[in-house]
Formats: sequence, structure tokens, C-alpha cells
Amino acid sequence: MKKILTILLPILALLFNSCTRVTVNGDEEAVLIKKPYLFGHGGVDETPVESGSQNVALSTDFVTYKITPINYEETFDNLASVDNTPLDFETHLTLKIRRGMTPILHKNFGKEWYKNSVAQVFRALVRSKTSIYQAQKLISDKTITDNIDAEITERLTHYLDSVQIPVDIVNVNIGKAIPPDEVIKETEQTAAQKQSILTQQARKLAEDSRKEAEESKAIADNAYMNKMNFTHAEYIEMRKLELNKETIKMVQDKKDVNIIFSMNSDSKLLMNGTK
Repeated sequence: MKKILTILLPILALLFNSCTRVTVNGDEEAVLIKKPYLFGHGGVDETPVESGSQNVALSTDFVTYKITPINYEETFDNLASVDNTPLDFETHLTLKIRRGMTPILHKNFGKEWYKNSVAQVFRALVRSKTSIYQAQKLISDKTITDNIDAEITERLTHYLDSVQIPVDIVNVNIGKAIPPDEVIKETEQTAAQKQSILTQQARKLAEDSRKEAEESKAIADNAYMNKMNFTHAEYIEMRKLELNKETIKMVQDKKDVNIIFSMNSDSKLLMNGTK
């Protein structure tokens, strides 16, 4: 028996006095999980290792947590809008663990606290809030998506507080809704059709305006001709002379232009020369 104790005592002393060193960075906290060999209490140490390093018993495990904001991405495929249009979303949720609260987080929710206790609630809120809007609003109206972000933030904050998960919401962003390829093509075709209709309407307005202008001018010309007792031939001849005068006025100040008058039966105005 003495021989056994002689052998065991040094071993036990070595175990009790052996330790390991836990080191954390400035953006981390380490949670210690004590596992005594024979005596003492095990479990999560309520005081985290917040900076630098600390010696702990060799039997003590530790888990490191980031206490700076962490972004979690959740992808949704074919999420139905209120008008049954399938949409894709790439959402982002940024969370931050409260400093000094990592032991409570680990003890109550475990290392996979986001996956087990937050992700599904967040996904359910995204489905619920996006399903009440029309697809076109979700695709193009930023006011709608901003409102959804705010509503999800409020509801998720209430949930985290109610179950006492010691994390804060930094940002919620459901991202831009992306419709399937066939919906995009249909939207592009509809837009092209609308643009074609607008173009045709603009062309018709221009043609109608030109027609009205020409009709008004014809009425005015006819009234002038009647007032001056011109025949059609006389009126046309007068208009040719007026056009000749207008042409001369436009080019009379131009260099290297020769103007040749030919008052023949057709009252033509000839010009030659180079600029």
C-alpha cells in the first residue's frame, strides 16, 4: 500500500499543479469550462478571460468567442410575395455579443447559439414580413425594404430580450429582391412594350401637330391669295420670289459664294462657288 501511495502521490501532485495557458486577443473573450479530476466543482466559470492570457488547470477546457460585430448571411430561394411571385433574397444580420456575457451565452445557449436559437427565428421573420408585399415593390421600392428591416429589427430585439440571449443587433438588411430569370425577361418585355406605346403616341402627336400646322398655313395662304385677288399661278410665283429672297439673306454674308439670278419662266435662283 505504501508503495502504491508512493507512486500515486507524485502523480496526483503533478496533475493538481499542472496548468495550461489561455490566451485571447483584444476582440475576443474565452469561456472556461472546469473539469476537476477528483475534487471541486465543475462547469462554466462565470468570469471570462477578457484580455491577455491566464493560467488554468490542465483539466479546464475553454471556448473563445468574438465580441466584435459578426455578420450572418441567410439566403432565401423562391420566397413567395403576396402576388405569388418567387423571389430570391440574400439577407444579412449583424450581431454583437455583449462584453463580459460570454459565460452566460455559452452556458445557456452553447457554442452554436446563433444556429440553434437565432437563425430560424430570423428566417421566419423575413418570410413573414416579405410575403405581404407585391414583388414589384420588393424589387424596386427601397422604402419598403427599409421598413421591413426596421420591423424585423424590432421583433428580433424583443425575441432576444425575452429569451435572454446576451447579444445586440447591429444591423438587419434583407437585401434586394431578385426575381427568377423568366420573371426578369417578362418584366423587360413589358417595359419594352410600354416604351413602344409611348414612342408611337409621341410620333402620332408630332404628326397631328404637323398636320394642324400645315392645315393652318394652307388656310392662311388661301385667305391671303383671295384677299390679293391672286390666281394660283400668281401666288406660287410670288412665293418663289419670297423663297429666293430668304435664300439670298442666308448666304449673302458667306465667303466664296457666287449668286447668279436667272429670272426665267420658272424664276429660278442659282448659286455656285465653294466655301
